[in-house]
Amino acid sequence: MSYNKELLLIDGRTEPWFEDFTIPGSINIPFTHIKRVKEYEFEFEHALEVFGVKVKEKEYDFEEAKTLAIFCNASWCTQSPDMIYALIDIGYPPEKLKWYRGGMQAWLGAGMTTTKDAR
Repeated sequence: MSYNKELLLIDGRTEPWFEDFTIPGSINIPFTHIKRVKEYEFEFEHALEVFGVKVKEKEYDFEEAKTLAIFCNASWCTQSPDMIYALIDIGYPPEKLKWYRGGMQAWLGAGMTTTKDAR
């Protein structure tokens, strides 16, 4: 596996899904932490820090923002798109947001490795 400090693989599913199994190397930032800012204010701020976004006087600085490759359960799942739309709404550069549309369903269908035996 290669490492790119400018790119993060984000599992946008909620924690129970992530704990069950995920794509190796991904980190869990549930879509709810981005979409429901008032409910998850601390988690939202932590996620922005992980993403390389700086907050200055309640303004977001995306100069050092990382490219995010986000996935959820499958193409029918709305968690990744919900996260992407919420990030765009706060000004995250769209060119730094990638969507693995097939999600875990396509990953498993291709026989790829997971953190646990998902079969």
